[in-house]
Amino acid sequence: MAEGAEVREAEGLTTPDALLAVRAGEGDAEAFETLVRRHLPALLPLASRLLGGDRAGAEEVVQEAFVEAWRRLPEFRGQTPFPSWMRGIVTNRCRRPRRARRSAAGDEGVTATVMELVRREPRPGGPDEGAAARVLRAVADALPGVRAGGCRISPVADAADRGPLRVRLEVAAGLNWTVPELAGRLREEIVAAARDRLGLDVRVVDIAVVDLLLDHDHGP
Repeated sequence: MAEGAEVREAEGLTTPDALLAVRAGEGDAEAFETLVRRHLPALLPLASRLLGGDRAGAEEVVQEAFVEAWRRLPEFRGQTPFPSWMRGIVTNRCRRPRRARRSAAGDEGVTATVMELVRREPRPGGPDEGAAARVLRAVADALPGVRAGGCRISPVADAADRGPLRVRLEVAAGLNWTVPELAGRLREEIVAAARDRLGLDVRVVDIAVVDLLLDHDHGP
């Protein structure tokens, strides 16, 4: 695995699937790559078994399944765990007629192909909004025992274009934080980062703690 991929996965180890899925649904390709690397090893054997041991065909199916998941993530609401959702997509794709198979490429080859395809399909909202959201999520991730999920940036109600902004950030947090302490710290950090690093005037910061980050969340 390349050094950059190792760093991204290390950063993602403590981030629950649900938050990574929200990030990916907002266009964060690195969050999606963490999901791909985390769940690819379990999905390939499933697809191979359903296809009668066809490894190359299984890789093709799983690749297509992840691309489909990327397209559908904005509508994914986490009613089922992400691994179960992916198993359903893979199973349905295995039931479709298959064309001639290419040679097996291995886990890294499948991951690289998936990410090449998904990066061609940016999410709605524009690159500027996505880049700003990544900066503000990184502010939360820098705090000990905190992992950011969804980040929405919108004008304050009734404000003109390029006026004051509202940020809504979803996070998972460890037991080392109380909700008031975390919300207060994040509001300060986000307002400062938006001003100093992005040149944005953030007036309202809504923090939603959507998950508890426990010690056992440090693995796939």
